[in-house]
Amino acid sequence: MQTVLRRSGGVLVFLSTLWFILATPLLAEDIAHRRIIGFSPDGNYFAFEQSGIENGSGRAYAHIFLIDTRYNKWVSGSPYRATARGYRKLRRARRKVRDLARSSLRRYRISKKGVVLASNPITELNADPHRVSVHTRRTIRQLDEPLVFSIREINVRTPRCRRYTGRRIKGMIIRVRRKGGRWKTLHSDTRIPKSRGCPTRYSIEDVIRLKKRDGGAVYAVIYSFIRSGPDGEERRFIAGGWHDDEGDYKEPDYYGDLYDYYGGRGSNSAVNDSYDDGNSGSYRDDREDYGRDDPEVDRNGNDYTNEDAAPYVDGQDGSGYMKYKRAPGSR
Repeated sequence: MQTVLRRSGGVLVFLSTLWFILATPLLAEDIAHRRIIGFSPDGNYFAFEQSGIENGSGRAYAHIFLIDTRYNKWVSGSPYRATARGYRKLRRARRKVRDLARSSLRRYRISKKGVVLASNPITELNADPHRVSVHTRRTIRQLDEPLVFSIREINVRTPRCRRYTGRRIKGMIIRVRRKGGRWKTLHSDTRIPKSRGCPTRYSIEDVIRLKKRDGGAVYAVIYSFIRSGPDGEERRFIAGGWHDDEGDYKEPDYYGDLYDYYGGRGSNSAVNDSYDDGNSGSYRDDREDYGRDDPEVDRNGNDYTNEDAAPYVDGQDGSGYMKYKRAPGSR
């Protein structure tokens, strides 16, 4: 009987030790989550939030970052940080950081959600974490040239990180191009800022687009990175902006598309005739035929590119559908 108990006790000790070894890497991971807050109306400012549970201390944290997309710098006072312990600690930390950032979010008029063109969560297996190609509009017939965002990891000597990890510390080079065009470098690390810690790898998390009223668009790209610390690995986020004001973006000509749909000239001639020659990006302004002034704003000023807004704009008959001018030769 005693022999059986000893054997059983040994098995229990072995299983407990094995469970502890297997569970330790999981317990040492600090996986932050992000929430997109939005843009200012002119696209010059972008805000997002990250939150999670700290390694070691077990505290909940929440940070709000407010970025100037023209210079890719934090605005004065950003980032805003809050922590909490105890019951519902994560919810309380997020509430505290929103209170801290509220006045700045109002001052910079952060109110436009933009359109998420791509998202690559940590659970995604098929996507390339370092490269993403996107169309710039949510339409069935894609007439615009795709944009390609790329992030390349580079080794950056960072002596302060030697005590945390034996891995090489990585910086990043961020580039963008139109498909078939030349790469444009948006950012290149020469050193790792202390706020980033000791990063060992990066990936593209989200690409968000906001159409500007004066033409062109602004893109905010959120990047996730894994860094090493005294309590294990941590996942965090950074973001940068790019203003596409070069004039090579061409808005689809809705009237030309409709003309082609109803049996007019071929799609190529209908589209090409509506654009100016060269790369100016200007197009024939037939938008008065739609009873609206902006392809993404209805007659009441509601931006229906916002996921939370109504997907239809009011026609002049109040039917709730867009009212188009009938194309020549259509029935």
